[in-house]
Amino acid sequence: MPDVHLANDIFGVGWSPQAEDGALLKKIVGGPGSTSVRASFGAFYTAISAETVSTLAANAPYGITYSSPAPPLFATPFINAADGTNNGQPFSYTFARLNSSRSNPDSDINWAAFEPISGIPGYDIHNHTPYTEEWALSVERRAGPKTVFGASYIGSSSHRQQVLIEPNPGDPAFCLSLRTPRTPTANQWTSHRTSARKLIPLNRR
Repeated sequence: MPDVHLANDIFGVGWSPQAEDGALLKKIVGGPGSTSVRASFGAFYTAISAETVSTLAANAPYGITYSSPAPPLFATPFINAADGTNNGQPFSYTFARLNSSRSNPDSDINWAAFEPISGIPGYDIHNHTPYTEEWALSVERRAGPKTVFGASYIGSSSHRQQVLIEPNPGDPAFCLSLRTPRTPTANQWTSHRTSARKLIPLNRR
């Protein structure tokens, strides 16, 4: 919903300039009512899309959305068709306490029912209502009983629009570096022999 103190504001002015006979401005603007100048400005607010907010309804632990990690069979939606892996039955579902928070966690929640969590959408409570400013300027000059010349300029600028931001972005350079096998140094081999009592390869995958 829009902020309660906001309202769509629209302002407009109109002016028909006049000049004394014999003046240069008289030749430009013509007689009374021959030229008009109009200008307007408006700020228009919009409501946050309900679809945007509703995506948060299934966030753990207040809801659950199941996505199969591999193609299942229709008759067994929680079992992978290829290898028979049972991903567990997430339903039926026990809702978390409504008064639970970071300072008052719900210790009865079985987080294993929600994992793995591949991604959770969030909405910043400090967001403001999106709005657009629009302005227009027009000049019209009558050149005869049936002819009018006009020029107009219309502009707009939008603010506080909704955007998607990745709060935990990956490091492309680091991800690409994992594709290149690394050869451990002598000190690394010695360290692992000492601590683990066996040879442990250090290549990352």
